[in-house]
Amino acid sequence: MVTAERPDGLAMRAGSSAAAWLVPQPPLLGGTLADLDERSGTRRSGARGGYFKLARPTAVSVWGPDVYVVDSATSALYRFDSTTQTVTRLAAVRALIGTRVLAGPDGSVYLLQPGAAGIGRYARDGRLIATYAAPGDLIYPVDMVIEPARGLLWVADGSLEQIVAFHPMGRIAYVVGQRGNPENRLDGGMRQMAAGERSVFVTDPACRCVGEVLPGGQGLRTFGEGELIRPTAVAADRWGRVWVVDTGDRRIKVFFDGMPAGSVRFAELNLASAEAMTIHENDLYLADGQGARIAIFRITAPAAAAARP
Repeated sequence: MVTAERPDGLAMRAGSSAAAWLVPQPPLLGGTLADLDERSGTRRSGARGGYFKLARPTAVSVWGPDVYVVDSATSALYRFDSTTQTVTRLAAVRALIGTRVLAGPDGSVYLLQPGAAGIGRYARDGRLIATYAAPGDLIYPVDMVIEPARGLLWVADGSLEQIVAFHPMGRIAYVVGQRGNPENRLDGGMRQMAAGERSVFVTDPACRCVGEVLPGGQGLRTFGEGELIRPTAVAADRWGRVWVVDTGDRRIKVFFDGMPAGSVRFAELNLASAEAMTIHENDLYLADGQGARIAIFRITAPAAAAARP
């Protein structure tokens, strides 16, 4: 079966590969450890520098030159600096298995630890800047994202099935329930979130779908029902495509305007696993824990978009 032709150049044959939209880039395998204290500019006591390799990267987030990687094998949070070509281990942070990480536009980084009821916000050198907590409203945080309209930090609570929005310094802005909301029909079990140009996308393994939520917290729609088996990570590119990791059949599936636009098998991308995914500018990053690397792909524009002046 062939999908109907679309004016945006996104029509693809059902089941066709989205690998044509991904151009492999050199992966992150490790790097040269920085041996200078960023605040004082002096050599850290006992620092040895040298090259190290990632063991099991399970979370990744990117902003500007900074690529933050959680390595669950060493319980470490690393910051890869593409400008200086060095890697800094944030010594004050112990990243446990299941830790989520989010790079902020101001250079700070947010850390969600499994089992913790709050979120820590850290400077680039590892200093704790702020803590985000909401007793009674935030019990079991599962993921976080910076929503695109006001720059608020959204935290999804997997137990209460709601989104708690915070101002930059930690004050609660609002709380919006998601379960049983007829506007979005999420069944519960929110997993991971990603910000698009105008909305936020959240995977829900319970309904085997992706929910699209407006900046105010109101559900807009769900999509992917019948296409997704076990959706986990999600990311959105600048052309409106939504990329979803489906561990049920080991594929990355792409949607546009809520409709399937293609998919690619892990094997086509030489991925052993895909624990986390993020998109920054035109690059897609995948935490391949079993492959001990961060796979990176340059995302190409849809044909019609590329042809526009």
